[in-house]
Amino acid sequence: DIPVSTDEVIVVNTDRSGLNIAYKLGLADASCVGDLAVSHAVSDLVAAGAQPKAVTVAVLAPSDTEIGFLREVMTGADEAARRYGAFIAGGDTKQNPAFALVVTAIGIAKRHHRLRRSSAQPGDRLMVTGHLGAMFMGTIAFKEGWALSGDAEKILRNALICQRPPYGLGRAMAEAGVASACMDISDGLAGALHTLSEASNVGAVVDESLIPIHKSIRALGRKRNLGPMHLALAGGDWQFLYSVPPANLAMVEQI
Repeated sequence: DIPVSTDEVIVVNTDRSGLNIAYKLGLADASCVGDLAVSHAVSDLVAAGAQPKAVTVAVLAPSDTEIGFLREVMTGADEAARRYGAFIAGGDTKQNPAFALVVTAIGIAKRHHRLRRSSAQPGDRLMVTGHLGAMFMGTIAFKEGWALSGDAEKILRNALICQRPPYGLGRAMAEAGVASACMDISDGLAGALHTLSEASNVGAVVDESLIPIHKSIRALGRKRNLGPMHLALAGGDWQFLYSVPPANLAMVEQI
């Protein structure tokens, strides 16, 4: 029972995901697989200014999949749905050669809070949430067994295990109505910039020195001759890209 008033719209997104890198590298149990699947589907809803309400989970699994593994996956999915203020409303199971999850997320957005990819305006400033490059750098570091310590290990481990959108900040931005457009950048900053620009019929200029990369990640990147642009263009960072009118920048800083 999801009531929708005349000033609201229903927002729906479907995404498919598989075994994530944290599980494959043994950094976390299978609950992170379910967490990622729900977070992946919910991310686009939050970027669009919607409050998630319900999700469905379709499980595609080989015939020899262990029940214990599936329990962990669904525990992670359930906990993720609750984290975003939603619940698992249904789903399906099908035999499949490779394991995968197909999650559909349903949410509600106020019409005047809804954020599109096609509404960026000339003169807007581009802003991203959080720091970029941690997922790309973490994948390299943990696959190759780098000796990490301090902030670097904590940031990279968290990036791989907790592939989640900045839910609280995303909701606050939508409610404040300060951005003209938004989308998530899980597929990389380059793809997001291209999609946003093409949909809005505008161009974009990026100052590489202003791309937010944590100092610990910058230092690791230099070991591989990777600058901020290289780190930011890779996918996996579950953050949001906003197009903000200059007049609203001060309001964004308060958020």
